[in-house]
Amino acid sequence: MPTASSFWMGAASVQWERMRNCCKTAVFTKRSTIPNRKGVKPMAAGGNNAGRGRDYRKPKDVQRTLRRLGRYLWNYPSLLFLVLAATISQSILGLTSSYLLKPIIDDCIVPNIGNAAPDWSPLLHTLVRLAVLYLLTLAASYGQSVLSMILSERCTNRLRANLFERLQDLPISFFDAHGHGEVMSRFTNDADNVQAAIEQGITSFLSALITFFGTMYLMIRLNAYLFCLTFLFMVLAVFTSRTLSLKSKARFRLQQRELGLVNEYAEEIIQGIRVVKAFHYEDRAVEEFNRRSEKFRDTAISANSLGMSLMPVIGQMMGICYAATTVVGAFFIIRDAGTGASYFTIGSLGLYLTYTRQLRAPINNITNQLVSLMSALAGAERIFNVMDNEPEPDDGGVRLTFEDGDYQWALQEEETIPLRGHITLHEVQFRYTADKPVIRGITLEAYPGQKIALVGSTGAGKTTLTNLMSRFYDIQHGAITYDGIDIRNIRKSDLRHSMAVVLQDTHLFTGTILENIRYGRLNATDEECVEAARTANAYDFIHALPDGFKTVLTADGNGLSQGQRQLLNIARAMLAERPVLILDEATSSIDTRTEQLIEQGLNRLMEGKTVLIIAHRLSTVRNADKIAVIENGQILEFGNHQELMAQKGKYYELYTGQHLLD
Repeated sequence: MPTASSFWMGAASVQWERMRNCCKTAVFTKRSTIPNRKGVKPMAAGGNNAGRGRDYRKPKDVQRTLRRLGRYLWNYPSLLFLVLAATISQSILGLTSSYLLKPIIDDCIVPNIGNAAPDWSPLLHTLVRLAVLYLLTLAASYGQSVLSMILSERCTNRLRANLFERLQDLPISFFDAHGHGEVMSRFTNDADNVQAAIEQGITSFLSALITFFGTMYLMIRLNAYLFCLTFLFMVLAVFTSRTLSLKSKARFRLQQRELGLVNEYAEEIIQGIRVVKAFHYEDRAVEEFNRRSEKFRDTAISANSLGMSLMPVIGQMMGICYAATTVVGAFFIIRDAGTGASYFTIGSLGLYLTYTRQLRAPINNITNQLVSLMSALAGAERIFNVMDNEPEPDDGGVRLTFEDGDYQWALQEEETIPLRGHITLHEVQFRYTADKPVIRGITLEAYPGQKIALVGSTGAGKTTLTNLMSRFYDIQHGAITYDGIDIRNIRKSDLRHSMAVVLQDTHLFTGTILENIRYGRLNATDEECVEAARTANAYDFIHALPDGFKTVLTADGNGLSQGQRQLLNIARAMLAERPVLILDEATSSIDTRTEQLIEQGLNRLMEGKTVLIIAHRLSTVRNADKIAVIENGQILEFGNHQELMAQKGKYYELYTGQHLLD
């Protein structure tokens, strides 16, 4: 037997289909599935969802998500109890207020009909009680709104904090496989949906349930026979609603398919507009577009006509139910009046009809809040899925210590080894996926203070090598040692603390220039930050800014050139004072004059350090002590610039053919 709310849920589903189709009229159906450079395709949901509104996908495991979300609510038991108490009180007070309609009619109005000297005292007493109930309902409603807001803010704040904390512990592989937009959508769309559900959805759903079942209970108490009649009409409405909604959904799906064809064709023509104009295809394109649009128009009219008929049909059925209830109720009034009984009165009928109309509101609220709650639970599930990812393992026992002015490796046996920056790779193999080897048995040694350049085409494995040295990924075969210690035995945070990295894509945080430079070493003084900027050739352009080092940067250094951002990055690395330096295409996409400034800063930065240089401009690696030419994850050639040029191999071809590798 369908539930009493099924016909409203069917109507709501049709309205939702219409709304969803309207929202999609401006969205092209083709989606990009371009893999990232690791060959890992980002998840479909996420990156492009930010700002699109709610995601109405259902959670896969409702009970588990509810339990986990409930733990956040139970962190504030007193507040949760007050919210529930206010919600229940508000619902009961609302039902009680409606019930006073019966004594107003039976005790105040009916006895005074035809009375030359009516007694208004019962009416005044009832109105006073009604006013008190309304004031109490207002207080309960206000308290419930404020308390729900506080509870939702606290729970969502803790949820976001736990999510952010877990993200700091996740490995780089997670962020390579998931787009930034996808991760950010967990903080925005999903967290906002959870907050809205806690603040409004849960309380509205609970209030609607109490009102719905309370109203039905009072209707049965008033007259069980009338309720059977009402229930009969509700069952008829259920089957009518389900029949119409199923038919309309099929038509809406057909409408959506035709809409997709229209959008797909429009996107195809717009993207190829030069070809269209070059071959004088405009008239044919317009003709084909109009043909598809007309077909979409016909299906849209058919779908919406059937969908729009549902609410009037249900409305008329409820109108007939209302009229039938009035006639049958009048029969009970006349019957009881004839026998002298006062069981079912005019006030009873008026109250019953009021409840019949009021029954729509909680049913609509239950239907609407179910959609919102499912959306929120789906968002919470996606947040929990991120939090369920295993944190980056770190079983290294060797730690980095600072003693007597020097950094040293502290072994488990309380033995220490000076930090020198001697890095060795022996038969290193690695693959991101099982069927795609990236590094194929590379052996390489970088002595303290030596500059090693890694050159090769895009995807050869240069950046992957530096990721392996930093243990963003762990090798699958071979060994990498750091000062004779296997890096898998070194704690990751200490290993990375011993290295400084200068990337092509410099990331600057919101804050002053001074704070961004200090990111290299958080305990550095202002004077040390200024000196680092001076050494990195960044002082002059910083000093020329109106606020100098106190200039506030926003939007990743918006307003600064790429070269200026890179100089700040070099100053940050200069301040870090690490013995190992990794330069990943640090001078790419920089004009010649700025490149000279950057190279001067880099030369000062590289003094006395073990340096690994990844560069596309071959002119920037001529002064390296050794150059490794990497192709397909293997070292093809190895030597200094003069030696490799004399071999007239791959490096010679690249250098003489072009100084910039594509």
